[in-house]
Amino acid sequence: MRRFSVVFVICILAAGCATQYRPSDESITGGFSETQLAPDTWRVLVEGNSFTSRRHAEQFLMRRCAELALEEGKRYFVLGDHDAWMNVRRTKSGVAAWPINRAEVTVVSERDRDTFDAVEIIERTNAAAGGRLSARARRTFETFKDSVS
Repeated sequence: MRRFSVVFVICILAAGCATQYRPSDESITGGFSETQLAPDTWRVLVEGNSFTSRRHAEQFLMRRCAELALEEGKRYFVLGDHDAWMNVRRTKSGVAAWPINRAEVTVVSERDRDTFDAVEIIERTNAAAGGRLSARARRTFETFKDSVS
């Protein structure tokens, strides 16, 4: 029974160490950052840690791109120069690996065949992001959702 308790505690602590959806400057376990390249274009970077799955890193990238679109009052965005990789480093205890995703995102007003719908992305990634969304993006999100209803 004691062994089960120890394993359970370790699992809980490991889950708490996984990267969460938040700016990287607010977290020691990874997160997202962006650099504005033009009025409607950013380079978005998501860095996880060794407890972060590639799937979650991709969800966080897409969510941050959707959030930027909504913050700019736009519903759609286009990805360019999208890349994902695992950063691997040897340590004394073995090998550590963590996911990194990067893309250039341009927010647009009109739907096209190459666009992503920010409202749809926010809905699909809400659980992974723990519902986190900036107030400005949330207002636009609600406006777009209300206009469809």
